Amino acid sequence: KFLKVSQIGGDLAGLFFPRVCLECERLLLREQQVLCWVCRAEVPCCEFSYHRGNRLEELFYGRVNIKAATSYFYFKKSGIVQGLMHNLKYKGRQDVGNWVAEMLAEEMIESGRFSTIDVVVPVPLHPKKKRKRGYNQVSQFAKFLADGLGAVYAEDALIRNRDDSSLTRKNRVERSEILTRAFSIPDSNGLTGKHVLLVDDIITSGSTLEACAKIILKLPDSEVSLASMAFTL
Repeated sequence: KFLKVSQIGGDLAGLFFPRVCLECERLLLREQQVLCWVCRAEVPCCEFSYHRGNRLEELFYGRVNIKAATSYFYFKKSGIVQGLMHNLKYKGRQDVGNWVAEMLAEEMIESGRFSTIDVVVPVPLHPKKKRKRGYNQVSQFAKFLADGLGAVYAEDALIRNRDDSSLTRKNRVERSEILTRAFSIPDSNGLTGKHVLLVDDIITSGSTLEACAKIILKLPDSEVSLASMAFTL
C-alpha cells in the first residue's frame, strides 16, 4: 500500500518540526489540533449557539437589535483561552482561528439559529495597526467560519477610519459615541437586504460590535447576528 505524497510530507514535517500542544507542549497526535485532549477538556465552552437569550445576547439588550449571538469559549485572564488568543494575535498562529471556526460553524449549524446568514464580515483593524501586526487575526477566523456556514465572506465590506487605541479609558457611552464614527461601509450593495454575521475575536464590553451593527442596520432590510471566538467572563 503506497503512502500519499501529502502524508509523507506531513510525517517528515512532524519528525523535524513536531506539533505540540500550545498549552502544555505535549506532542499532539495526528488527529489532534492546537491543544491535546487533556488541555482541551479544561477549556470552558459557552454553547451559546443553542440558547436564545444567552448571556452574550443579553449584553446587547437595549443597545442594538441583533438577531442572534454566539461565542465558542469563555475567556478569563491567565486561562488557556488567553494563551490561545495571544498565539493567534501576536505569534501568527492562525491555525488557532481555523480550529475554533471549524468547531463553532458546526455548532451554529446544529443549532439552526444561524441558517439564514448570507454574509460574514470581520471587524476590521485600522490600516496602520494592520500594517504593524501584518494581518488581522479576525480575518482568517471569519473566512473559515463563512466557509463552514456556506456564506459569502466579505472582508472589506466594513472599514475602520480611525484608530481608537485609548478606548479602554472611556466608559461604555463614550466608547459607543467614538466608535460610531470609526467605521463606514464603502459599498452598501453587498450588505443591503442581507443577514450579516459580524465576527470578532473576543467580546468584552461589546462596544465595537455594537457600533458596527448599528451602521449595517441603517441599510434597508438588513439583519445582524454576532459571533466570536471568546466571550469575557
